[in-house]
Amino acid sequence: MYQFKTEIRYSQIDAEGRLTPRAIIDLFQDCVNFHSKSVGASIEYFKEKRKVWVLLSWQIVIDDYPTMGDEVLVWTQPYNFTPMYGMRNFGLKSPKGRIYVRANSIWTMVDIDTGRILRVTPEDAEMYGIGEKIDMEYAPRKLPVPKEPTAGESVRVMKYHLDTNNHMNNCQYVQLATEYLPDDFDIGQIRVEYKNSAKYGDILVPYYELQEDGLAVELKSAEDEKIFAIVYLERRKA
Repeated sequence: MYQFKTEIRYSQIDAEGRLTPRAIIDLFQDCVNFHSKSVGASIEYFKEKRKVWVLLSWQIVIDDYPTMGDEVLVWTQPYNFTPMYGMRNFGLKSPKGRIYVRANSIWTMVDIDTGRILRVTPEDAEMYGIGEKIDMEYAPRKLPVPKEPTAGESVRVMKYHLDTNNHMNNCQYVQLATEYLPDDFDIGQIRVEYKNSAKYGDILVPYYELQEDGLAVELKSAEDEKIFAIVYLERRKA
């Protein structure tokens, strides 16, 4: 397991003073990149190898929200590798062990130049090590989609949306989806399936529907309706 300690900052909270969904994902992304760098697999390493890990899905269970000034431990550990995928847990907890967030993620290796999926080699897996799969209710990758969708306002991918792979960063899709939440909606779980990488200049159209248990959002290309991502924000259960 890799972990680091940090403090919740003003820039990471919402109007109610709680850590935002985007900030949760940002912390997890920081953690996985710190972990990679610590084992010799930095961003520069992967650029030299001309390959990169790409996120396929998130399942983020929010048990509680830390607030500004709270000290937290952010942690991650892989628990399985196959020839096609890497599976990795994440978590956010207090130094005394209070659990705020638990998460599962699935990754694949992609050729930087061609965009083709590569086999995960033993070398790719062995550098990280393997931990135990954490205790949580693992949801299927298939997500609810809007059945009678409403089209939201289109969004052009700008430079500030991009990550080091020149793709729209995965947290940005969730950020867009949260715009369509009712004011009284309390997120208990975030599930995302990433289908295609949006790039600079692409125009995304959100198609959303408020369902019984949550908000379903498909983010599609305005040009050909190619699906970039599906986001499901599940309402916290009473």
